[in-house]
Amino acid sequence: MEDGELEAFQHYTNEGLIEVNEMTDQIKCLQEEIGRLSPENRHLKEETGRLTAENRHSKRRNSSNECLQEEIGRLSTENRRLKEETGRLTTQNRHLEEHIRQLQSKGKLPAEAVLLRQDSHISQTTSEYKRENAQIIPRINFTTQHYTTIEAKNSEMRAQLMELSQRLQSLNEIIRFSNDAFDGEDTSLAFMEPAESDSFLNPWNLSILNQPIVDSADIMFQYLQY
Repeated sequence: MEDGELEAFQHYTNEGLIEVNEMTDQIKCLQEEIGRLSPENRHLKEETGRLTAENRHSKRRNSSNECLQEEIGRLSTENRRLKEETGRLTTQNRHLEEHIRQLQSKGKLPAEAVLLRQDSHISQTTSEYKRENAQIIPRINFTTQHYTTIEAKNSEMRAQLMELSQRLQSLNEIIRFSNDAFDGEDTSLAFMEPAESDSFLNPWNLSILNQPIVDSADIMFQYLQY
C-alpha cells in the first residue's frame, strides 16, 4: 500500500472512529437522561393510578350525587306542595268564616260553636303541615350541602388529573425527542411498544439499552480487518 493510500485510509479510519466515539457519547448521554426521567415517570404512573382509583370512587359519588339531586328535587316538590296546601287551607278558612258570618246573620248557627270547631280543625291541620315542612327543610339543606362538598372534591380531582396528564405528556415528548434525535442514524434507538396497554411510555423498553455498547477499539479492529 502506497503512502498516499495509507494516509487516506488512516484519515477515513480516524474520522470513522471519531464518529463512533461521538455516537457512543450521545448514546450514554441518552441513557443517563432516560435513567433520570424514569423515576419521575414511575412516580407519574403511580400518581395517575391513584387518581384513577379515586376517579372510580368519584364516579360512584357522582351516582350518589344524582340520587341526592333527585332527593332534593323530590323534597323541594313536597315543600311546594305543603306551601300550596297551606295556602289552600288559609283560603278555605276565609271562605268558611265568610259562610259562618252569613249563617249567623240569618240566625241558623250558633256562632261560638261553629267558630270553635273551625278554628280547631284549621289549627290542627296547619300545625301538621308546619311540622312536616320543618322536617323537610333540614333534609334539603343537608342534602344540598353534601352534594356541594362532593362536587367540590370532584372538581379538585379533575384539576389534579389534568395537571398530571400534562406533566406526563411533557415527559413523553422529552423522551420522544431524545429518541428521534437518532432516527437518521442506524443506532436502533426506536422505542419498543409497551407490553401493557396503560398508555404510559416505559423508557426501559429502549432496545439500545438491551444491547452492549461496542468498544471503540473493537470497532477499529473489525474495520481494519475488513
